[in-house]
Order: sequence, then C-alpha cells, then structure tokens
Amino acid sequence: MGMSKQQRDYAVKQVNDCLSAVVYGIKKKHPYESYPEELSNNEQVALVRSGKVKIRSKRDTDVTYLHSLSLRKVFDFRSVEHNLKAGHAATTQKAKQAIEKEAAPYRKESSRIIDQIMLGDSAEALKLIEGFIKMCK
Repeated sequence: MGMSKQQRDYAVKQVNDCLSAVVYGIKKKHPYESYPEELSNNEQVALVRSGKVKIRSKRDTDVTYLHSLSLRKVFDFRSVEHNLKAGHAATTQKAKQAIEKEAAPYRKESSRIIDQIMLGDSAEALKLIEGFIKMCK
C-alpha cells in the first residue's frame, strides 16, 4: 500500500532528523573552529617580547598613524599570522575529511531509505526507518 504525501513527508523528516543528529555527533568528535582574523593583544605582546616579529619599515609606519599607537602599527605580524592560518587551515581540512568519511555510510543509507520511501510501500519504509534509527544510535 502506498503512502500519502503527508506520510511520505513525515517519514523523510524522520530520516533527515536522525541523520542530522548523527552528523552533529560526528562533528562534535572532530571539532574545528574558525580562526580569528587577527592576533589578540596578549599574543601580539608575547611575539614582540620573544623577538619573532620585526619592526615595520619606515615606509609602513607613516607618522599619521602613530597618533594612536598600537603594536600592529609598529610591528609586522603578517608572516606570523599567515603561518598560523595555514596551520589552522590544514587542521580544519583534516577534521572536515574525517567528518565526511565517518558520515558517508549514514548519508548513503539515508538516501537509500528516502528513495525507498518515495518509491516503495509504507510497511517496507517503516522497517527501513526503524533499522536506520537503530544504526544511528
């Protein structure tokens, strides 16, 4: 026996909700955060004290900017920030790959179940949904 549109929508929603919960759990296992645009003041001071940043050239430190003095206007943090962002990008890429690899079987199974819901009967779809929910736990 076929399902009505409302029944199909509900069944698909159940599958998608279960998939979302699983993917959320996987993302929590492989966290990654966006990297801040600039170094914090404490990080800047630590870099200056350690000697890892150089003083900007005279051309870069225009006198008009020196009325409100900040470390960023005197010291050149560009290379340090570039290296930090590059390292963070590599870590983020690894985390995203791990998430996709781990979530792939769940995505594949949910797609197969949704296809069965759209094309099959209600009894078979219900069995598949129950099996998928068990797989997700």
